Formats: sequence, structure tokens, C-alpha cells
Amino acid sequence: MWGSLVVGGEAIVRPRFRGEPDTTCPAEREDENRRRYARAADRFPGVSIADARYVSFTTYRRTGEAVATPVWIAPLPDGRAGFTTTADAGKVKRLRNDPRVTVRPCDVRGNVADGAPTVSGTAIVVTEGADHAAAVSALRRKYGIQFAVVHLGSTLKARLGRGVSTAVVVTLDG
Repeated sequence: MWGSLVVGGEAIVRPRFRGEPDTTCPAEREDENRRRYARAADRFPGVSIADARYVSFTTYRRTGEAVATPVWIAPLPDGRAGFTTTADAGKVKRLRNDPRVTVRPCDVRGNVADGAPTVSGTAIVVTEGADHAAAVSALRRKYGIQFAVVHLGSTLKARLGRGVSTAVVVTLDG
């Protein structure tokens, strides 16, 4: 590969500069993402689902078809996990019909590594109250400034009447 450096038998590709074409094909990029996740999982073998940076959150349509979405998730003090979303999101609509969920660690694009653990559970949607506050607080602690920026955007949308901030609280089996 042009611009790559081999270190310890592994090719390290230099970052592309602005305007420079991407010479890798989508399959190569996906493979690299899976390798990166697998290396991270090897370094942290005892990490729980709630401690993962991103999880693939799977909900089910009325037909039973699974729909996976990558989300940030944070552990709550009572052993559950939670994340925020908008009230009109597809996952919220699906949860109102079927509370069953599965979660798996993934990368930012939702790519799940082979052999990643899958945990089943149930989820509830909350728009206010102690569970909502606990989820927001846990996400703020875990993701810091990144969550603050995202939450500011959703707060502004809510004040403009363009959406309601909603928390999803997940009770994992096992």
C-alpha cells in the first residue's frame, strides 16, 4: 500500500490528507475496523456491555425483524444501563411495541466483531423522572464533553419544539 509503514509485521497506514482520494475499497475499510475492534477487545477482555464505548442496540419490528443501531451507553447505579435519543426515533417506536432487546459491543459504525458477546434484555422508554436523570448523568460522566455537546443540541431542539429528549433504560439478563 502506498504510504504504509510496517511495524511488528502489521501495516500501519498513514492518515489521508484533506482532498487526497481514499484508495482503499469499502471491504478493506470494514476489515480494518473489525481488526481494530478485535485488538481493543483483546486488551479489555473483562469489559462489560455497559462499559463498552459503543454498543449495537437491537430492537425488533412487529414482523420480528431485528434492527440494530449503534448507540452510546452508560451503566446506571442500580445495575441497569441507559442512553438518550429522541422520542420520534425508530428504536423508540419499536420499543413501544416490543421491549425485547439485544446488545453487543461494536464500533462507531455499528460493526460487530466476530465472537463479540451478545446480551439480551428488556428496555423501557422514559421522558422524565429519576430514570431519565440517572441516564443523562451517567452518560455525562462517561462521555464528558462529547455528550455535553450532543445533549446541548437535543436540548435546543426540544426548546424549539422539534423533539423531546428521551432516555432508554435497559435491564440486561444475566
